[in-house]
Amino acid sequence: MDDRSARARRALERFGAPSLFVLASFVVYGRSLAYPFVLDDRMAIVDNDFLKSARNPLAFLVSDYSRGTTYGPGYFRPLMMISFWLQGSLLGWSPGPFHAVNIVLHGLAAWALFLAARSIGASPAGAFFGGSLFLAFPPAQEPVGSIVGRCDLLAALLFLLGWRSQIAWETGAGSAGAPPRTARTVVSLFCLGLGAMLGKESAAIFPVVVALTPVALPAPQWRPRLRGRIAIGAAAALALAVYLALRGVATGGMALAPEALAGSQNPVGRLPQPQRTYAALYGTGRLLLALFTPARLRAPLDLTPSRPLPLGGPLDPNVALPAAALALLAVAPLVLIGRRSRLALPAALLFAGLLPGSNLIVVTSSFIGERFLYLPFAGLALAAALGWDAVAARLRRSPDSVAVAGLCAAALVVDRPPLAGSPPRLHDRLEPPGHRGAGARRPARSAPRLRGFARDRAGQLRRPVAPG
Repeated sequence: MDDRSARARRALERFGAPSLFVLASFVVYGRSLAYPFVLDDRMAIVDNDFLKSARNPLAFLVSDYSRGTTYGPGYFRPLMMISFWLQGSLLGWSPGPFHAVNIVLHGLAAWALFLAARSIGASPAGAFFGGSLFLAFPPAQEPVGSIVGRCDLLAALLFLLGWRSQIAWETGAGSAGAPPRTARTVVSLFCLGLGAMLGKESAAIFPVVVALTPVALPAPQWRPRLRGRIAIGAAAALALAVYLALRGVATGGMALAPEALAGSQNPVGRLPQPQRTYAALYGTGRLLLALFTPARLRAPLDLTPSRPLPLGGPLDPNVALPAAALALLAVAPLVLIGRRSRLALPAALLFAGLLPGSNLIVVTSSFIGERFLYLPFAGLALAAALGWDAVAARLRRSPDSVAVAGLCAAALVVDRPPLAGSPPRLHDRLEPPGHRGAGARRPARSAPRLRGFARDRAGQLRRPVAPG
């Protein structure tokens, strides 16, 4: 009877939970089904001749993001482009089905977070709360509402599934105390980790998180697990090596091409040191503010190219406070590991996930963006799942009060700013004046246009940006 109930519980988590999260995703983001192509969707799909004419999807593995368009060199996100090619070939090129797939992927990413939370010891109710929090996270509206945001959805989904397979291996027990199915874990971790990186470059932190996992989890028997841990670490490192090799063929390196940065909306790439670091810290501070508070993501300082980000040096509060916050986030996983706390892994994911979009390591094409918060918030959602159990235990209440979790998630949905009005108005708001046709070159943005774009990148989904 116990075995039967355990099998029923596993079946519910594997099949019932994803269905529930996908359904909730449609409830929260279903209005985006009526949206047209927005933000960079036109560049990646509508004006992309290579995408529609390619006969072999494997060609995208050695092609950059903007191949087939009149735009300059771009990112390397082949998994997203392959999904576009498959979907367009099977279902046509209208925007509605593309938005529907994004909604499904977001629901599956919330389910993957639910599984990861369960694997680190959260109760079903706590894991459901964490997944619901991640599902209703307000800045997720840009990755879901914009079709090209699929790169973030794919990266987070595969990242969490791959990481969960490692945690399940670490916490499982087979004969003689050795964890079972090591070979399957190694293969799945390699495939899922590589897939996450091919989804978006921010998932390149995957090997770092994999390396920290056995240290952060309680593991009393090191010798029986040592070979398996070495194999798992080697699989993650190999996935990174394969990704870097493919990226090198497609784009020439990890960083964006200089010509791409020259025409981007990000002023950081045009600054010398130490101003570049100051500006990156300021932008990171804005990301942290939107991550930990209800504040909307925006950069109030002037972004005029002639004098971007008038910062007063390392003692400027706009620089010093983000630097101090980053230092605390970096130390937190180490302190929690020393205390053998289960919060160490969520803290590590939060800090590591924040770095790729901070402009501190590699300069991106955007100064700030809601998409940069998608993966790091997964760390906060995992911590919230564990926090739910701690609060429930302290209050001596049942941890199965999932209704309260639903109400908390609903509060986030109510607090969510509206994405936009009707689809035609949305298209007018997001489409720059004088849309570039397929044969046009990408013009440089004027200073007012740059200022409006970078101040509130996420605001393009809510209000018009004044043209220059």
